[in-house]
Amino acid sequence: MEKVYKSGKLQFVAMDPETEKKQTTSLNNLVEDAAASDIVTVRDALAPLLKHGVSSSHVQENYEIVESPEV
Repeated sequence: MEKVYKSGKLQFVAMDPETEKKQTTSLNNLVEDAAASDIVTVRDALAPLLKHGVSSSHVQENYEIVESPEV
């Protein structure tokens, strides 16, 4: 069996301090093994554009388990 990368997504969460409601901004098509420093750069670039900034960042990676071909 083999684990194969299928997709990834960045999610940045902002919370309205008055209502405590969360708003999520997502960026799809994340490359496998994206560097943490690159993710922080994206977060820092987006924060001033969002009404309530960014309170947390999440990375979601999806893998598929496939049968390895017999040798």
